[in-house]
Amino acid sequence: MQVRSKNPRFREFIWRVMKMSKLKIKLGLIQKAFQAEIVHNMEEVQKYFKNMEEIWKSWRELNKVDFISRFFEDLGPTIFLLWLSDVFPFNYDRLSARCPCSPSNEEALLEIIYEYDKWELEVIKDALISHWMQDSEDHVAQILFIEAIKSISDVFSKIIQHPFKIFTSNVDLVKENTSLKVHYFGAGRVVR
Repeated sequence: MQVRSKNPRFREFIWRVMKMSKLKIKLGLIQKAFQAEIVHNMEEVQKYFKNMEEIWKSWRELNKVDFISRFFEDLGPTIFLLWLSDVFPFNYDRLSARCPCSPSNEEALLEIIYEYDKWELEVIKDALISHWMQDSEDHVAQILFIEAIKSISDVFSKIIQHPFKIFTSNVDLVKENTSLKVHYFGAGRVVR
């Protein structure tokens, strides 16, 4: 059963990641698949990097500080919404993000939500069947979203010129009729 998604870019992304990784965390296969996606989307990554680097410099000059926590409070939602919709094929209109006040200057709190629609879930199901994989669509949808969020770490490290890493603290899944909402909670930290 071949599903034709409304977003062919999303379908191609799912198939490339599944083919390369089989969603295996062992040996870092899923992370390697996402690194390959960044290389595959290098033109979008370069545009993103250039724009975010300019935004970071302007923000630092305007605020006279370089606290990661404040930067994310001010601009974090934009940073993630554009990363997930420009570099990765998540639909901008079904993404939302907020970055609440952090207890530390070097840490950013993240809350990012994506609602997979019926078509995207069918694409995931079709790819699972074609790759002879037994995972549930919900589980795969969760993994793909988490890894797309975490994959920003290296790019953002280059923008701020400090090692930066995203950590997941919790993920809630909410099934609603024919859609699936992934509610991600995490933190980003400057790594010393």
